[in-house]
Amino acid sequence: MVKQQSHQRKIFQLEKVTATATDPAGNVSEPSDAATATPDTEAPAKPVVTTDLTGKAGTKDPVEVTAEPGSTVKLLDKDGNEIGKAVAGKDGKATITPTKDIPAGKVTATATDPAGNVSEPSDAATATPDTEAPAKPVVTTDLTGKAGTRSS
Repeated sequence: MVKQQSHQRKIFQLEKVTATATDPAGNVSEPSDAATATPDTEAPAKPVVTTDLTGKAGTKDPVEVTAEPGSTVKLLDKDGNEIGKAVAGKDGKATITPTKDIPAGKVTATATDPAGNVSEPSDAATATPDTEAPAKPVVTTDLTGKAGTRSS
């Protein structure tokens, strides 16, 4: 039986990495052939804004975006200004709570992976203001004989 050990540390660009195996008696194998670490130069896939932004303009309502897990997802207004950001979880979902009101108009998102590669912007979602009046209220209290009295 060979003892397995895992050592985690940052691997640097173009660094050569080897491995050895040690058995229970303490015998150490020859090193493996060297493998070379290369940089991550591939941008994440463009994110998808999954929240319907109808009626969300002028609010700081959370916005759901799907993106590469572990990437930093930025929500941007039509001019490319950041509205908010969050990190996508293992499931690829990022819930962004805007730090500024969501403006009316086109809103996009970008994802930046840990290596600094930036995705293309998402397809634009359109934020619109809430223009719908609330439902007509219904008085449910029986007001028979209540004229001239004070409510409590």
